Amino acid sequence: MSKKKVVVSNNKKKKRNGCCTCLLVAFIVFVAVLGVGVGVGWYFGDKYTKQYLDMSLKDCFAVVRDLTRAKEKNIVEKSYAGTSETEFETQLKKQLFLNESADLNKDTLMEQIVGNKESERIAEGKNESERNSLLGRALKESGADLSDGLQDGEESSGGGDNAIMNYVSSLFTRENMDLVSLSAYDESEHGNYILNFTDVQLAAFLSSVIKEGLNSEAVTESDAFRSINEILGDKSLSDVLFFDQVVFSGTQDDPHMKMTLSVDVRTVVNGYMSDSTGMNLGFVTKLFLPKRLYVTADVSMGGDGKLDLFINEMNATKMERFYKFVNGLANIGGGEQKDIRETINESAEKIVGGVAKAVRDYGDVSEISSGKIKIDLLQALIEVSKLNEGKEDPERILTSPDIIYALKYVVTSDFENAIETEYTWKDRYYNADNPSAPAVYKKATEVGDKDVLADYEDELLKELERKYLIKRVDEQGNERGFADLMKLFGIGGDGDGKTVLDWIDSDKLGELAARRDDISVVLTDEMLGAIFNAEVNSIISSNGDMAKMSPQVYQVHIERQGDKYFMHAGLAVKADGVLGDAGAIGGMLSGIFGDNMMLKFVMEITTGVNKETYEYAPTTLALNDLEQDEMNRLISILSKLGVDFSVESLAGQIETPMRDALNNMETQMPGLRFETSKILMADLFSVTVDKVLVGDDGMPVRYDSNGNGEIDDGDERLAGADLKGVINSLYNFNAPETNISGDVSVGDIITGEKITEEQLGHYIKNQMENSQGCQLDNFTNLIRVDIVKDGENEYAKFTVEIDKEKLFASGGGDFNKFTGGIEKFYAEITVDLKLANAVTDSETGKTYCKTSATVNGMEDTRRKQFDAVIGKFNPDGKAQISFDDRAQEIGAMVYNLLSAYSATGNGIEVENGAISRIPAQA
Repeated sequence: MSKKKVVVSNNKKKKRNGCCTCLLVAFIVFVAVLGVGVGVGWYFGDKYTKQYLDMSLKDCFAVVRDLTRAKEKNIVEKSYAGTSETEFETQLKKQLFLNESADLNKDTLMEQIVGNKESERIAEGKNESERNSLLGRALKESGADLSDGLQDGEESSGGGDNAIMNYVSSLFTRENMDLVSLSAYDESEHGNYILNFTDVQLAAFLSSVIKEGLNSEAVTESDAFRSINEILGDKSLSDVLFFDQVVFSGTQDDPHMKMTLSVDVRTVVNGYMSDSTGMNLGFVTKLFLPKRLYVTADVSMGGDGKLDLFINEMNATKMERFYKFVNGLANIGGGEQKDIRETINESAEKIVGGVAKAVRDYGDVSEISSGKIKIDLLQALIEVSKLNEGKEDPERILTSPDIIYALKYVVTSDFENAIETEYTWKDRYYNADNPSAPAVYKKATEVGDKDVLADYEDELLKELERKYLIKRVDEQGNERGFADLMKLFGIGGDGDGKTVLDWIDSDKLGELAARRDDISVVLTDEMLGAIFNAEVNSIISSNGDMAKMSPQVYQVHIERQGDKYFMHAGLAVKADGVLGDAGAIGGMLSGIFGDNMMLKFVMEITTGVNKETYEYAPTTLALNDLEQDEMNRLISILSKLGVDFSVESLAGQIETPMRDALNNMETQMPGLRFETSKILMADLFSVTVDKVLVGDDGMPVRYDSNGNGEIDDGDERLAGADLKGVINSLYNFNAPETNISGDVSVGDIITGEKITEEQLGHYIKNQMENSQGCQLDNFTNLIRVDIVKDGENEYAKFTVEIDKEKLFASGGGDFNKFTGGIEKFYAEITVDLKLANAVTDSETGKTYCKTSATVNGMEDTRRKQFDAVIGKFNPDGKAQISFDDRAQEIGAMVYNLLSAYSATGNGIEVENGAISRIPAQA
C-alpha cells in the first residue's frame, strides 16, 4: 500500500485519529526536551523547564533517558516463546463445550474489540460501532478524536458491554458443539468444566488473537486505525504492535495481573514524519527513540481494582516523573488543566479492567502465585452482561449450569427426531414407479428423481370430489381453491354458496346414491394437517406470542383413549421467534437450534360435551424430542432469560383455535366423529338433511311414518339414509318399455271380448287428453299398462312419464340443484280391478276403483319420504302434482270403463295381460 499525503484544507491539516496522538507521546517528549536544551542553552533551558514544567532540565533529560531504556529481557518476565496457543484453546473449548475442530473465530473477537468493519456499517446504515466497541469506548474516555459522524449517545452494532458475550455466542453453533461432552454434563461435577489456565497460555492465545485480528478487515477498515495504516504505508499493524506477556502474581488475598504490549515506535514515527514532511528522518528517530516502546499495565484484582501503568523499564518513581513532565507539556499555555496519567489509566482500565474484574469476581486465584487461575467463564459472561441485574428471587438467578443445560437440551434435541414420520403431512413422497403405495416421509437428502411430493390439500379436495361431489370449477368457470373449499368446514369464512347443494356435481349424484359402501368423508391425519395449517395461518399466527414464532402445522394425529379423543399436533416454529426476548444468549441458543423448533402439543378434543361444564384434560407441551423433565428445566431457564414459554400460555393459544376449528367443522358437517388417525364426516345426504331439509325447529323434517295422512310429533324425522334411498330411486329407476301403440276407439274396447293392456292404455290416455277439467295433463305421457292377477289380487298398474318441470309451479328450488341429472320421473298408479272394492266420495259423489300411487318404484315408506323431500325443497312447500289425487282420477276412469264393459255381461274376469267379460246367463 502506497503512502498517502494528508489532505490540506484552509492551510490546516486534518486532525489525525486520537490513537496516533497516544502512540506519539514519546516522540513529543524527545522533541520538546531537545528543542529546549539545544535552542536556549542549558541555563536558560533549566530555568524555562523549572518555570513551566516544575522540573529541572536534568530531570527532563532523565525522562528521555528512561524512555530510551527498553531492553526486553528486563521488561518481559514470562515469555510465551515456544508455548502453543492451542494449550489455552484446548481449555477454552472444554469450558465452552466446543469440539476439537471448532474454529475459535479470532477475527470475530477482534471485531468485537474494535467494532464492525466500515463496509458492514455502511451496509447496515450505521456509522457508530467504534464508539461502543471496547477500543472505541477506551479512546473516547481518553479524549481521542474519533472519526466524523460518531455522535455521543448513539447505539451500536459493535461490542460494547456485550462484546465478549457476542464473541462467545458466535462460537456456539450446532456444528461446533461437543455433543459427547454436553450429553455427559453433570451439574454436581461442574468444577471440572471451568477454565483452568496459566498466564503463559493466556498470553500465547491473546498474542495469536491480536496478530490475526490486526490483519483482519475489522481493523484495516476501521476508522480508529485508518490513520495509522496510512502512516505505516507498506507495513501493517501486526508489524509494529505486539502483545508480549501476561503475568499472574501476588497472593490469594492480593492477586495481580500484569499485561505488556509494545510498539515499534521508530517505524510509526518515521511514517508519521515522512507523511507530514515528505522527508525521510529515520536517522533522527534511530538516534533518539528506542526500538520498541513497552507499555505494562499492572492491575490489582483485589477489592480496589487499582491499575498501574509502566513504560519501558520505568519504576513507580520514574513513572511519576514521566507523568509530571508530560502533564507540564500538555498544560503549557494555560486553559483547562489535564491529568494525563488519569486519562491514560482510565483508558487502560477500559481494556484490562473488565477482564480483571471478571477474574476477581468469578475466578479461583488460590494458585495465582504459581501463575495459574481458574475461572467460570460462562458465569463471568452472565454477570458482565448484567443478566441477573435487579433480580431478588434466588429462583430467578441465572447460573452457568443453566446455560450449559440450555445448550445441552438445544444441541442434543433435534427437530428431525421430533418428527413423527407416520403422522406428518409435510415432506411425504410417492414413488412414481409405484403410485399406489402409501406416501412416506423423506428428508431432503433422501429424495430421489422418482419421488413425487404428496399434496394433501389436493388429496382432501379429491376426497370431497368423490364423496361430496364438489365441483372444482364453478358455473362462471372460476376454479375453487383449497381455501375456498375449507369454508365448507367453517374455516376461514363462509362459502360462496348457501348450502352444500351449491357446490355439488349432480350428474354424479345417482352413482353416489347407489353405492352400498361407506360414503362418509374420511379426513386422514395428513389431511387434518393441511386443514389445521390453514387454521393456524388464519388465526394463531395473527395474535399472541405464537405469532412471533411463525407457526406451521407439521404433523397431526388423532388418538382415541376410551371415550375421549386427543389430538397430537406438532408445530414447526422459528427458533428466533421463541427466543427473541432472551438477548445474546437467546440468539446463541436459536443459532444452535437452527431455523425451526418443534412444539408438540397433546390436547383433548372430545366433542359432544357441554363445553361450559366439561373439564378437558390438561394440554401437554414438548419441545423437539426432549423428555418432560428436560423440557421443564429448559422452560425454567428460559423464564430466567425473560422468555414466557409457559405451557399454560402457549397451550391457551393453540387450544382455542384448534377446538374452534373442530367445533366449526362439527357445526357445518353434523355427524362428525373421531376415530384413531382419522375424522369421519357425515355423508353428503346426511349433511343435506341436517343443513337443508330442516323444519322451523332447526331439526330434520318429519315424514308420515305412521300412515295417518298427517305430519305430527309421532312421525319420524328424515335421516341421511332416507334421502340417499330417495335419490337412488330417482336416479337409478329403470323405466319400463312402452306397450301402448297405434290407436283404438272406445267402441272397439266396449264391444270386444277382452280389454287388453294396450286397449286399456289407449282408453286412459285418451281420457287424460280429452276429458274436460281433468288434471292428468300434468302427467306428461302414459307409457305402459300392466294387468296383473296375483292370487286374490287383481290390479292394473299404469306407468306415467312426468317432466320434472311439471312438478313445481315456480321452479324447483334446491330440488333442481339436487336432481340436475334427471329430466323425467315415473309415477306408478296401481288400480284395484275388483269393482266390489270401489269407493264413492261422499262430497263429490264420484265412484272410483281403489288406487295407490308411487314414484320410480318406491315402496310406501320411501314414497312418503319423497313427499317430505319435495315439500321442503319446493319453494311452494309441496309438489304441483298430487300423486294420490291424480291416481283417484285414473281410478274413476277405470271404474267407469269396467262398469260399462261388465254391464253387457255377467261381470268381468281378470287374467294376466287382459280383462274378460263374463257372458250373461242364458
